Amino acid sequence: MMLPLKRFLIGCMFGALLFSLLNAANNPKVQAQGTEPAALIDSIFNDLSQKLGRTITRRNADNWDWTEDVYPDTSIGCPKPGQTYTKGSIRGYKITITVNGVVYDYRAVKGSNAFFRCSPADTTIAPTAILAATTVPNVQATLPPTVAPIGVATIEPVTALPATQNLLAFIAADGNVHVLNLTTNSDTVITQDAEVKNTIERFQPDAPEIRRYANLRWSPDGTKLLYSEVKSGTIYVVTPGQQPIQIATDLASGKPYLMPGAWSPDGSEIAYDKGSNVFIVPSTGGISREFFTSNSGCGGSGDQALDPAYLLYRQDNNLNSIRPRASQLFWTLSGILYTPDSCTPWIMLSPTGQTLWKLDINHGKLSPDQKQLASFTVSKGKAILQLTNLATGQTVPTTFDLPANVEALGWTADGSALLYELSMPGEFVKSNADSTTGGQLFPEWWSRMVVGTNSSSLWRLPLNSGRPTQLFARQGFGIGSISTAPDNSGVAFTWITSAAPMLKLINAGKSASEINAALPHAELYFIQYDTLTYRRLALGGQPAFSRVVQPVAPTTPQAINCPGAPLSRLVVGGQGRVLPGDPNDIRPAPGAASIGQIPAGATFMVLEGPTCTPNGIAWWRVSYNGQTGWTAEGQGSTYFVEPA
Repeated sequence: MMLPLKRFLIGCMFGALLFSLLNAANNPKVQAQGTEPAALIDSIFNDLSQKLGRTITRRNADNWDWTEDVYPDTSIGCPKPGQTYTKGSIRGYKITITVNGVVYDYRAVKGSNAFFRCSPADTTIAPTAILAATTVPNVQATLPPTVAPIGVATIEPVTALPATQNLLAFIAADGNVHVLNLTTNSDTVITQDAEVKNTIERFQPDAPEIRRYANLRWSPDGTKLLYSEVKSGTIYVVTPGQQPIQIATDLASGKPYLMPGAWSPDGSEIAYDKGSNVFIVPSTGGISREFFTSNSGCGGSGDQALDPAYLLYRQDNNLNSIRPRASQLFWTLSGILYTPDSCTPWIMLSPTGQTLWKLDINHGKLSPDQKQLASFTVSKGKAILQLTNLATGQTVPTTFDLPANVEALGWTADGSALLYELSMPGEFVKSNADSTTGGQLFPEWWSRMVVGTNSSSLWRLPLNSGRPTQLFARQGFGIGSISTAPDNSGVAFTWITSAAPMLKLINAGKSASEINAALPHAELYFIQYDTLTYRRLALGGQPAFSRVVQPVAPTTPQAINCPGAPLSRLVVGGQGRVLPGDPNDIRPAPGAASIGQIPAGATFMVLEGPTCTPNGIAWWRVSYNGQTGWTAEGQGSTYFVEPA
């Protein structure tokens, strides 16, 4: 009888142990050594939120955990060099919070409200070595005072802008438009009437909108430059050797707005965003027509603007000051790619304003050939790069997983590689509540102002190998916009310095002249790919290289003839129309069963083709009313559709 009882007792013990293990596995935050120090953990989450400049909670952190243990001294297992600690059995806590793949390790003595961060260090992370560099003098022009009206400018006559010239448009520190020729190192001033002054007043929350320029876009043939003036909501186009002309304006509304514009593939028209409405106007000026209306609305908070460097970042990326709105607009061969704000999906619009497809992403960069959109999503501590085919709207994840702290994205000029920024948070400086100067300069923000210094680096990732190369590294706020040279020799980008030096001076009650000398600012850099050297080009940012984009496919009939079918007249990138009579079927593949119809008289977008079938029909892949498939052009001598 003893043997069965022993087996029974062992079985009971094993069962209890198994139950305990399973229970612990299902409740990973439950610790056996004591009660969770909830108030302490809340304080640590608040501290990390202030240091990162955004709210971190138990819900949105990648992971978090806590342990209680007995340590040999008051360092709680995290001694600092040069410090002494009281010996003894000290009971304390280790609380770890993981955000964007970075583990923040906090320590605290049990029974005390005090805590400290063990790693990364509370002050600043270790600096990253800066690449060997060749620095050239700042080529920014010193402009004389001017009262010239908008659009009147004296520009250096340029007879031609061939694609081999590295012409780089940018916005100088004073808010004016410049064009820099990297071959000759000559600087052409396009506008002279911006009102930007580099003083602390420009960062104050109640600062009025001033005349400044933004949204630089070169025409597809590289001969004209489009830009916007923010205060009046006006778009201009300048041709070398001529005066700028006004293309469109929203001055009557009285609301300052960027009015971002985009050239049509053939350069004959310009689409622009006017407060969630897309309009189209001839590129030579004239009457605008409303093309698309978005009913979206974007909420959100402007709290990140409590860091003045973040305001510069938004301006450098052509975003509306501190508001959450983040309009993006591109006119591609597949249609007009548009998102009215940062919380609305991207949409592809056909030439008639129909929605072809939607894509819900927060980051998107157009490839040089305008056929793909690169973006990334962050999940489980890593960033997954993905490519979207603009003709179909289909998104395919790449095999490249990057750290979760990816920021800016870009392409090399030949489309063979992606560019991206990695940014790691470092030192954070909080406002001193006792500072009279700070309260006067930032009456609405001062009690909540937190600014940071990040360690940022720029990388190039070849799509054929996936082996990234570091191009640049520096400590500051981070990288703004990116533009690659059309000859694929290098990349220009904006570097934004940190506001931490400025805030430290305000906390210390320094003079206005000292504070203004330490303001965050934008610098324009160029990196040479082959030598990995860089140079600072100017104070300013928003770089835009001139590049020649392949012209839109001709609208004349193509010399394509499927056996038994009439000569094809449709072209990829153009439109077609169903002729009077029966509707045209849409099929998932040439000759397959019908999945939809295009009514007589309706227009559609031509995406691909033609494909010939043995029964003498030319098939084209088209998009109509949000549906994509194949439709027949004709058979024998009879056309079913015609070019629109």
